[in-house]
Amino acid sequence: MEEPDLARLLSGRNRPSVLEKEAAFEQVMARMPKRPSRWLRGVGLSTAGALAAALMVWLSSSRHATELGELAARGAATTVPNSFELVCGLRKAAGHCVQGDKLGFVVHAPADRFFAAFARRSDGTVLWYWPALAGKSIPASALAALNASSDAVLLDSAHVAGRYTIFGVFSTRPLGREAIQSALGADLSGRVGIEVVQRALSVEAP
Repeated sequence: MEEPDLARLLSGRNRPSVLEKEAAFEQVMARMPKRPSRWLRGVGLSTAGALAAALMVWLSSSRHATELGELAARGAATTVPNSFELVCGLRKAAGHCVQGDKLGFVVHAPADRFFAAFARRSDGTVLWYWPALAGKSIPASALAALNASSDAVLLDSAHVAGRYTIFGVFSTRPLGREAIQSALGADLSGRVGIEVVQRALSVEAP
């Protein structure tokens, strides 16, 4: 494989690399006479000089763009969106459970976020999962992976057959139930520093 082909393959771009452009510039400069004649001092010298200047600008801008691209690729910040997934029992069926199953949460959020969750039945009844009655929302990182027994919620007799809306509440600081209810208000929507994500869940009779 020729060196230019190898350079393009490594760079992932099917166009001349910086090294190829530098080589082209050196070839043009090598062809220019050491001591230009009177004719070259006129129009020909101006043309050659303009060509060399254009090559220098092209090479400089290409190198600058490459450096900027590398900096952007290495230093670009990635923002993790606040979201969560529901997993029911061993069937791994998202959003469809049977009473008696364990409902697992897999949470995706930045490391500094806190998470709370509750369900609302079709009759308006609210079932809290996190935080506990006297506790506060938990670090989202605690539910970053599914641990079937310790991080799952048992769908007990309070989870009658029907449809539910699961609310995941993401906040920048730990909050108790009263603080969460006050922040969400009657419409159960987010406020500054709080984001609410909803998921649908259906529970079937065993």
